[in-house]
Amino acid sequence: MVASALPPAATLDVPVYVLHMLSATTHDGLSRRLLDNAQQSAAAALHRCHRALELDGAAHSYTATSGCRSPATAPPSSSSQPA
Repeated sequence: MVASALPPAATLDVPVYVLHMLSATTHDGLSRRLLDNAQQSAAAALHRCHRALELDGAAHSYTATSGCRSPATAPPSSSSQPA
């Protein structure tokens, strides 16, 4: 599910890059369209990440709005296992 956020996140890079390359006085209409595109792409990416957290939270007893899982409930990381 988190992988579904990659296309809108990649789409977000294009208008932001073009905006940086454009002169501030050039193509006002284009700048507005690029900003709108960037806003829509960012919202889509964040929505998909939030939805992935909701689904994972339902499977692992936490909520997307509660923040990160505490260390006591988080799965062990590979770095905490003895070598």
